Amino acid sequence: RGIYDKNYASDDDNSALISNYAGAVNNYAGAFLAKGNPVQAIKYYTISLLLPYKGSHCGFYTNLARAYEMNNDNKKSAEYMKLAGEECGKGNAR
Repeated sequence: RGIYDKNYASDDDNSALISNYAGAVNNYAGAFLAKGNPVQAIKYYTISLLLPYKGSHCGFYTNLARAYEMNNDNKKSAEYMKLAGEECGKGNAR
């Protein structure tokens, strides 16, 4: 209902809602990973990265790297660990 239009960031309520949604999707993915389902975790971690988020993506990338590692895709895991390192190194991780 309009919360994703180009002006979403100018409305504090909509911006916070969308940012929280990215975190919630990331947590949903974490539940799949905890249950030993890295394929579903990868799907939802990837979706969480597509959503606007006001915080650092450091943990998002780290989680995705762990999911790829659990799925025996070490190349993708290394790619996301590199992104995590770059993002975490910005000093804005929370």
